[in-house]
This record gives sequence, structure tokens and C-alpha cells, in this order.
Amino acid sequence: MGSSAFEFHRWMTFLEPLEREALTLRFVEEWKYHEIAAVKAIPIGTVLWRVFNAQKKLATHLKHPGPP
Repeated sequence: MGSSAFEFHRWMTFLEPLEREALTLRFVEEWKYHEIAAVKAIPIGTVLWRVFNAQKKLATHLKHPGPP
């Protein structure tokens, strides 16, 4: 089985670039939603949607691991 870092990078390939960025800032860098919104100059709702949508996409792959 692969390392956690390898798995993380593999999962991130399933996402759009803006979704990857939102997840990275939120969960890797541990930024708050309002911080991401302020730095990226976007509404907080957009940040919430990107994170939610990315998690939804990844949930399918995490439940049924395998080739894309």
C-alpha cells in the first residue's frame, strides 16, 4: 500500500485546480474559511462551495479506492 503523501496527491488529481487550492489552504495549511476568502478576494460562500464540492468528489474515491 502507498504512503499517505502519495495517496493524498493521487486523490488531489481528481479535483479541479481551484478545488485543490481550497482544500489545501483549509486542511493542509489550516486556514479558516474567512481567511481564504479574504486572501483570494472571493465570497466566503464560494470558498465553502469549493471545499464542499471537493469533499463530495473525493468521498466517492475514498469509499471505493481503485484506479480513476
